[in-house]
Amino acid sequence: MIVSACRRSSARRLPAGWSLVLLLLASPAAAQDATQVARHAEAAKEAQARGDFATAIQELTALARLLPERADVQSNLGLAYFFHKQPKEALAAFEKALDIDPDLVSALIFSGIAHQTLSSPPRATPLLQRAVTLAPVDPLAHTWLAHSYVAQDRPREAVDHFLIASRHAPRDVDVWYGLGQAYLQLGREAVMRLAEIAPAGARIAQLSGDIWLLRGEPQNALTMYEIALKRRPALVELTSVIDELREQQDTARPGDLPAPALPTTKTSSAEDAQYLAATNSRERAQRAFERISTIDPDSYRAHQVMAESLEAQERVDEAIDEYRKVLRVKPDLASVHLAIGNLLMSEGRAKEALDEYRQELRVRPDESEVHYRIGRSFLVLGMTDDAETSLTRALKLTDPPAAVHRELGRLHLTRGKPADAARALATYVGSTNDDASAHYLLVRAYRALGDTTAAERHLAMYERLSARDEQDASLKNALSIFRRR
Repeated sequence: MIVSACRRSSARRLPAGWSLVLLLLASPAAAQDATQVARHAEAAKEAQARGDFATAIQELTALARLLPERADVQSNLGLAYFFHKQPKEALAAFEKALDIDPDLVSALIFSGIAHQTLSSPPRATPLLQRAVTLAPVDPLAHTWLAHSYVAQDRPREAVDHFLIASRHAPRDVDVWYGLGQAYLQLGREAVMRLAEIAPAGARIAQLSGDIWLLRGEPQNALTMYEIALKRRPALVELTSVIDELREQQDTARPGDLPAPALPTTKTSSAEDAQYLAATNSRERAQRAFERISTIDPDSYRAHQVMAESLEAQERVDEAIDEYRKVLRVKPDLASVHLAIGNLLMSEGRAKEALDEYRQELRVRPDESEVHYRIGRSFLVLGMTDDAETSLTRALKLTDPPAAVHRELGRLHLTRGKPADAARALATYVGSTNDDASAHYLLVRAYRALGDTTAAERHLAMYERLSARDEQDASLKNALSIFRRR
């Protein structure tokens, strides 16, 4: 998201489950061995209070042996594992708790969060839906249900639950950040529909101009607005913005940049509807992100929003500096090291990027995207064996990026194995046929195999897609502000 020139996080708070440990002292089940129960319960509470979750795990494990039928004890054990960064062990404890009491809200919520942490949103969703049904005013349940929807490309449902969470936790910056991201996802969907309906229409050019204006680049904005007006002279709302931009250009007067034009054409075309939907989503995302700065301008989420804005403006070093500020406050926040690594890769700094990806892997060891990025950086560094290991690992995990096959194809070409390269690349273009670079790699593979017919076919595809890429500059610029996090 771009801040006008004129952004999955771990839960931070313990639910009521921890207080249940002491309540056990007065329960009938504790009477069988009150002394031991009291000792382990008190020790677990004290360990949790000082952040010593390893000791809390030991004490709660002992308590669970004494009270095997208590769901609350199993849930507390799961929480200790979760905050000790052992989500798989946490899930096992939560499952035991839910076997005993299927309606234990703390176990439902944190089971969902643990599945999210392990990159399994589809498994998180039903648990969090159940939690919301049982605890309809719990902001944590709504927030993480919304996160699970975002991860499954269901932004409309995500928005609904982030809004509910914001009513019950209006000063929670995580909620507002998630809401902003969900609106950006809705905006991206609208832009893609706009590109399908009118790929060379006026509104896609206007939207690109809006983005250039928000980036503080008036010349590019003026160019796109002029193209939009030429394509559809009826867009009279553009004339005042164009006149003001021309005046600034002619007088070399810096001045404040005008705001994007408000649509006034009274039409109901599908093209107009998608432009308005994209613009509305962008503005709602902007307002959500601005709430973060109002609540706490020095919060890690405020720095993350600024970093993402700078990234969208391709101000790489400044964006990295802001991401570093995020990590100083929240060193285990998912996706931040990944974002830094991607920025470094865009600058050709593969070795530094690899270090960042390895840091991300400590936070999300089972995330296919991270293994893919590591493999790609190994490949750039010429470390083909390590690259193959990482890329192969990515394919074995949940929802691997399609581009893994492209990079495996590139790897096989490097090793002089054109047949293996052709198979991997064919798999890739079978899932996404709009990547010119993949067709160029296929040209190389088929030429090496002596298959001139196939080589010529992919050369034609490469040339056609390359030409289209040049024409799609407006779409790419329009999408830049709606980048998925």
